[in-house]
Amino acid sequence: MNRVFWLGAGASAGSEVSNWPRKPPIIKHFFRAGQSLGLNQDEYFSDLFALIQKRWGFNEEMLIREGTETTIETVLSLFETEQQFHPLDNSLDRGQSLLRCYIREVLLGNGAVPDHS
Repeated sequence: MNRVFWLGAGASAGSEVSNWPRKPPIIKHFFRAGQSLGLNQDEYFSDLFALIQKRWGFNEEMLIREGTETTIETVLSLFETEQQFHPLDNSLDRGQSLLRCYIREVLLGNGAVPDHS
């Protein structure tokens, strides 16, 4: 089964009407939004960024720079594709779990990340 992630064209980022606790970022600014919230420096997500860099060569700077083509869609699709070819790779399961927590924290905040103290 092939899956494509298509997260929108930025309409939610331009909208002033939202029931979300935070204004959703456009896909090119997703990791930058996480950085502004301090998530990229959070030790809980260090494994996520290490895995992304190890598997696909994208360091944090590449994910947050202006005009990046490496968006949250790209990373979701890479995880999904790798999972199809390596279904028993536990690091991919852990990475996908961390990425889901990261997405929830960027969009919702306030406890979306499990307590890791």
